[in-house]
Amino acid sequence: MAIPFTFLTKLNHAIFRQFTGQRGFSLIELIFVIIFLGIALATTLTMVSTGVTQSMDSETLSLSSTLAEQKLEEIRGDKNGRGYFYITSQNYVTESNAGGYSGFTRTTTVTTYQNYKKIEVVVSKEDIPSVELVTFLTNY
Repeated sequence: MAIPFTFLTKLNHAIFRQFTGQRGFSLIELIFVIIFLGIALATTLTMVSTGVTQSMDSETLSLSSTLAEQKLEEIRGDKNGRGYFYITSQNYVTESNAGGYSGFTRTTTVTTYQNYKKIEVVVSKEDIPSVELVTFLTNY
């Protein structure tokens, strides 16, 4: 059953008649929209800022780990090339700007025990946790 077009037109006019006098938003509606958008924008910017900061910290920690691994590989190479007894704390001084990276400090500690040596490499940078890698070398 088809509804006559004139009925739909009258119904349409009846529904929207209450809005015919309005030309825009009221001042209160506009203020609420501005407040809502301001809160949404502030929340979004805070989340983005936190994400960027954490991303930078992750990158710096990854670089610290790489610098520590690099020093351990150097020490392993010295053991193979120069010998087990070359590995002492005096041969590995504390480095500022480790690996050419500004702000990184790399400290190597060699502790000699009866049958092995404990090598600790600590890489630190201001505002991030230090990265410490430990390995053991034997004279075999």
